[in-house]
Amino acid sequence: MSWKGVRLPVVAGVFLVVLAVALVGSRVYMQQNLVRPLERQLERVAGVEQVQVVPGSPWSVDIQLGPGLNLPLTYAKIQHVVGSYLGGRVFQIHLQPAADSTLLVTYQQMQLWIQEALATGRFSQLPQALARVAQQKGAQDLGVWVDGQAVYVRFQQDKHWFYAVESRRVTAASPVTGSLDATTNQTEPGGDARAEGGA
Repeated sequence: MSWKGVRLPVVAGVFLVVLAVALVGSRVYMQQNLVRPLERQLERVAGVEQVQVVPGSPWSVDIQLGPGLNLPLTYAKIQHVVGSYLGGRVFQIHLQPAADSTLLVTYQQMQLWIQEALATGRFSQLPQALARVAQQKGAQDLGVWVDGQAVYVRFQQDKHWFYAVESRRVTAASPVTGSLDATTNQTEPGGDARAEGGA
């Protein structure tokens, strides 16, 4: 079959080749001009050890954090960097998943108190409640912070560190959680709207 003397299979083939080249070129351009610069900038944030940015809808920003961090301060810096690079694009920040299931078990035990505080807006007793759970589970270096955006939790257990961010917005999806291997607490926690306790 032909159209104006040009065979349609040839036209279709050329179109597909051009489309494939355009898609590859667009992906390479995005990788070189947005993804890699963003990853490099995030790697400069104190406490960030590894980063992987995956374009999509939403964009996924996977972060591995170092030990003993002031989580609200670090998380705010990460959000600022990502927002400045991605502009109006929708993105989600994911802390690396737990390497040890016992960390998740401990955090699940804390969820009752966290969700109760989020539902009632009463956070004054939350650090003490989480400290009791941490002591029962053998977790140490507990840090609990509350600001207008989220509840932040950090603890160490069996030489691993666990970080979680629970949004205070009612429409929030699942919490951002993660953990990593570590052996030392290198940074004293601090920042505004914080409370700490530990085993």
